[in-house]
Amino acid sequence: MLRHDVPYQDLGPDHFTERLGRARHTRRLVAQLAALGYDVDLREKTGTTPTGSPL
Repeated sequence: MLRHDVPYQDLGPDHFTERLGRARHTRRLVAQLAALGYDVDLREKTGTTPTGSPL
């Protein structure tokens, strides 16, 4: 912003998830939980869209 003299632009709440890709983001979160001592078993939700909102 300061270097290029452009106004601030919010990247949005899903910027980092979309930037890394859903699979990579999921692996990172599972690894974080494992490091905290949790066993994680992932299953896709049924009856929802890929974003998690109800059909």
